[in-house]
Amino acid sequence: MESVSALRHEFPALALTTGFASRKDRAFLADMLLLWLEYRRATRTSENLVAATRLTWWREAFESGNTGHVPLAERLMDWSGHKLDLVRLINTTEKLINAVLDGGNERFIHLHFAELIEEGLNLEGEAQSISSVLSGLADVMDGKDVEITAETRYTPVALIVWLCRDPSRLDYPAQHPMLALRMFLAALVR
Repeated sequence: MESVSALRHEFPALALTTGFASRKDRAFLADMLLLWLEYRRATRTSENLVAATRLTWWREAFESGNTGHVPLAERLMDWSGHKLDLVRLINTTEKLINAVLDGGNERFIHLHFAELIEEGLNLEGEAQSISSVLSGLADVMDGKDVEITAETRYTPVALIVWLCRDPSRLDYPAQHPMLALRMFLAALVR
């Protein structure tokens, strides 16, 4: 699966969680997490104009269908109309661009991504939990000491919470070469 492989390359510990999604949902979840990471990375640049430019490329690619042969953009276009509401994604991207240019708080992006994931995976009632988990993951990635208290029935998201309980787990495989086995055991006792 190209999507999961790309996430494995980008963020190996996060990719492990997708293995607990159903086979039909795994690639979509991986692609949405990859886009979330891309948007997060864009908003972390020191220049607001640079961040807005990067996000604008994504919005224009989704609007025009001209993906520039960027694999993630092409896969997301393939999800359009099937699992992904492309208009909603374009609107979310536009809101984020405006927030970045205005110097505002872009944390709302977690809820928007959570809603897209909830809708694409038919996870009714999970958007708030997924949003809290994405927000907590972002904080942990920023080195903040946070405890994610969100409860979720969706195992891949619950395993992201499990990862964040010990932030060193995010440095898989360097610090935790047996993380996949430990994650499997954590999923069993869940």
